[in-house]
Amino acid sequence: MLRTNSKEVKAKVRQYIMDGFQPEAYGYEQYYNVDKENFSCVAHAIYECLYTEKIKYNNQKLSKYEYFKDWMQGLCSMVNSSYYYNVSAIDLLADWLEETEEEKKRFTEEQAEEKITYLLYRELKSGCKFF
Repeated sequence: MLRTNSKEVKAKVRQYIMDGFQPEAYGYEQYYNVDKENFSCVAHAIYECLYTEKIKYNNQKLSKYEYFKDWMQGLCSMVNSSYYYNVSAIDLLADWLEETEEEKKRFTEEQAEEKITYLLYRELKSGCKFF
C-alpha cells in the first residue's frame, strides 16, 4: 500500500485530472485552447471555472476546499467526478494507493469519496497558485 503523499500517488492523481479534463464537454469556449499537456495550465483553467461557478458570487464563508467539494458533488465535467455517482470510490482509491482487497475494507464509500476529493484538491492546489 502506498501513502497518499507518495510521488506515485501524486502522479496518479495528476494523470487522473489530465485524463478527465475535457473543456469542450463543458461548453466554455475560453477553455478550449488550454494546453492540455501542461498541468499548471489545466489546474488554472479548473480553478477559473470553479471560481466563476461557485466562489465569485457566493456570500457563504466556506474554505476553497469546501467550495471545491460541493462543486465536485454536482458532477462538474471539468474534472472527472464520476466516483461520486457512477463508479466505486473505494476501488478508485484502492487503485491509486495500490491496496489489497483486505486494505480496501478500511474505507466506506463516503470516506473514499472524501479522500479522493481531498487528493484532487491538493494536486490542483499545488499546480495552481490561486487554489
